[in-house]
Amino acid sequence: MTTRIFFRILFLCISFGISLQSLAQNETPASAAISGEEQISAIMQGSEGDIEINIAPEIVQLIFSEPQAAKRNAAPAQRKESKSNKGYRIQVFGEAGNQATLASRCRARGSMVLAKFPKYRGQLYIFSKSPHWYCRVGNFRTSAEAAKAAGELRRAFPQFAGEIRTVQSTIVPK
Repeated sequence: MTTRIFFRILFLCISFGISLQSLAQNETPASAAISGEEQISAIMQGSEGDIEINIAPEIVQLIFSEPQAAKRNAAPAQRKESKSNKGYRIQVFGEAGNQATLASRCRARGSMVLAKFPKYRGQLYIFSKSPHWYCRVGNFRTSAEAAKAAGELRRAFPQFAGEIRTVQSTIVPK
């Protein structure tokens, strides 16, 4: 929430700066030759302290409205997970080491899984708990479901079959 407020304030400051610049250019034709401080003092003297900022009502509404549609249509991986939804996921990547390469290797592994198993789209979870990076797949209610899916992944990816394992996790129910 604080990030959104920060960007709104930043937008207003930029808009205010553009208004000041255009006002300075309209009132002083040689404004390009004077410094920024001189331009500001010239604007303040010329405006006698009255500065008006005109922003289209549509832009004001966009800045201060909450994006309700985005919240409703959030992908399952983006929704907050409830502590009461215990289940299992399949870990396909979990390593520590060179942080510069781990994130990209973790994402690449997840992309490989999604390319071969599109049924896991929206069920790919990539995260970091320093110094480790993890890639987990699925939302399984029982250990048996997760073990069956892990077997499919091991057969599909024998090159990293030894790394694939089921882990107990908080899941997002279907």
